[in-house]
Amino acid sequence: MEPLTSAYMAWGLERPEEGRIIIEQGPAPLSRKTRDKRVIRVLDLFCCFYTTVQQFTDADCIPAVLMRQGVIPCGPYYPELLISVQTMEVFHNAHLRCPRLSLQAFLRILCDLNSIAYQPYMHQQFMICYDLYIAILKRVECHINQALCRDAVDYRLRNACAACTLSLRDEPGMLIHPHYCMDGNNSLKRLKRLDDENQESSQERMDDHDGHEDYFLSRDEVNAWSKEAIGNTIVTDAKDTEGNPCADRWENMKNDMNSSMWGVFDEIGVFVSLCRHGFLLLATDMVQSGELAKCPLAITDKIIKGLGRDLTCGYDVGCKFGTTIAKSPLGVLAMEQNHTTVVGAFHGHAHCRVCQICKLPLYTDGQGLTDHEECERYFSESNALASSTRYASRFHHMQAIVQWMKRKDRVDTYSRLSKFLCDNYRQALSIVATIPALRDTMIKLNIPSIKCFPQWLTEELAYLKSQKQDPPEETLEMEYYSRLVAYYHIEDNIRKMRDIWINNNASNINE
Repeated sequence: MEPLTSAYMAWGLERPEEGRIIIEQGPAPLSRKTRDKRVIRVLDLFCCFYTTVQQFTDADCIPAVLMRQGVIPCGPYYPELLISVQTMEVFHNAHLRCPRLSLQAFLRILCDLNSIAYQPYMHQQFMICYDLYIAILKRVECHINQALCRDAVDYRLRNACAACTLSLRDEPGMLIHPHYCMDGNNSLKRLKRLDDENQESSQERMDDHDGHEDYFLSRDEVNAWSKEAIGNTIVTDAKDTEGNPCADRWENMKNDMNSSMWGVFDEIGVFVSLCRHGFLLLATDMVQSGELAKCPLAITDKIIKGLGRDLTCGYDVGCKFGTTIAKSPLGVLAMEQNHTTVVGAFHGHAHCRVCQICKLPLYTDGQGLTDHEECERYFSESNALASSTRYASRFHHMQAIVQWMKRKDRVDTYSRLSKFLCDNYRQALSIVATIPALRDTMIKLNIPSIKCFPQWLTEELAYLKSQKQDPPEETLEMEYYSRLVAYYHIEDNIRKMRDIWINNNASNINE
């Protein structure tokens, strides 16, 4: 890969202004001693032609020679097709901007533009060239990171968001900093290709290519937090449910919700974590399982070790997840680093009132304007990848997702960061501007001080916790009402049955 990367960088340095390929002219290596000549088809955006390419006896890397001329071969020695780098750039950017645009659809467009017949084997040729193009881009990125000293372990995680990870000199500290949220999404599922004769074996060939890069945790890192690996410490027992009133309301952490999909899909979806500004921190695959506790536990462990103290995690089951962290081996580290969990503002209304008072960002100190629902907005865009990755191989499925995540972070989220900060600042100013109106209202309602509000919240929480069981009178009234409704329902059914019998008796039929 290194000769190909060097050739690509050299071609990019001497690239013509119009961006066209230069294979017609040919660089210096074409003048070397040759063994034979081959006629190869070259596919560009608006032209398709044949060219004569010489094979070399002393060349270090024939694909590098072709890459130096602005074309990507579909094979290492005797390629049948060359695709211009410009064509790959157009498809790469078009696919990231419109993930629903599949490789096959783009290839058919090229065939239509050049008036050539589409053949099924061309899909495989184009796929090989595209994989090679992505691999070259990765190598170029590695060289850039090494030159800028950005190749340290977890460097991307520690510097994912400038607003979260960087601080000014003598900047006053915050009560909670930074915030991040996490959630799972099953739109990016991938079908399991099973053998027709043996449904338990897969038809996919073994592929050791790794497309995770530094965005995804490996399966081994996630499985290290599975129930089998750490025992039964993540199982909530009866004692914990007493302090967690929402334990029975949410089923995200149970396998039964997604067990019916295991026989059809290999990856059920992805589990991601984002900072409050929308930058991706880490992600994991949900492999033949639902939103198990091992996914958020693995991510939380990595984030705490990477970002440090005073973190707040927003999760739709943040109440239950806080209990899970406390019972897991991660509990000691989370307590030492002052890690807390809250419930997202959107999902909070599905939790009971006790949980809302304890876990909603509105009632939690240090949350500011953060709603901890960045994942929902993120998934609304990533769902567009589903149609082009559902039937892909494991490597291509992961490669497409990672490439989209990169573009999302580096272009879309980063370009909107200034607007995000400015809008939040304006919103904060508008809230501060309502203080005089608040004071007038407090005077009218005879509220002596703003300290009454947290005091009322504390009193409400104490009252709700004291009401562990409903009063016997209310229980008796509700039971009487439910039985009365059932009685009227049965009585109505009996009346309808009698009417039918009367309307269809023997005397009416004889008449």
